[in-house]
Amino acid sequence: MSVATRYLLTTEVLFDKENKPQLIAAWQKKLPANTNLYLSENEDTLLELQAVSELTELASLLKGDHFSQIKKDTKKYLRSDLRQELLSFVENVIPQKKSLPTGEFLQMRHIEVPLHVHDDYLDWRKDTIFKHVEKLKNIDSFVAYHSALSHQPGVMFVSSFSCSPKDYLAGFTNPTYQAIAQQAGDRFIVGGKQGLYTTLYKKI
Repeated sequence: MSVATRYLLTTEVLFDKENKPQLIAAWQKKLPANTNLYLSENEDTLLELQAVSELTELASLLKGDHFSQIKKDTKKYLRSDLRQELLSFVENVIPQKKSLPTGEFLQMRHIEVPLHVHDDYLDWRKDTIFKHVEKLKNIDSFVAYHSALSHQPGVMFVSSFSCSPKDYLAGFTNPTYQAIAQQAGDRFIVGGKQGLYTTLYKKI
């Protein structure tokens, strides 16, 4: 049985690189329990993942002290608003050991699938994407979520790993996976293969 959180609240901000130390220090000052903080590969984006067990918790989280204090303490360092979305757990491919990813690195993999082919996509990915990922021994966890509340609806794969990013990415840039990605683009992804958006992060 999965221990991955039922709902995942993501909060992301853009910032100027020269403000990185001050921003991280301010954000970490009173980090809630069941929360991970990440820095993007380009070191200009900060991502917070917060585990949410039930939807009834959401109102108190969003209206609570954490985000109001974050806005107050970090706004002078930011180039964006708080970009938030709520993801709902769908299924495990490689289960997490805890409610949040535990690896040193994180990749968020997003696509939007039109509703009229969504069921077909869910069946297809079990025999293609998931079987491929299960063979990749350097992935700590790989969990499928779907947007519950988001300005970018769709599928989100939350992939965690502790090897080098180069070794990790080799599992998705090889010809076998590229053929799978092309099939997905041709049949299921809004915008085709170019509609796959991925971002790498390192845990802080």
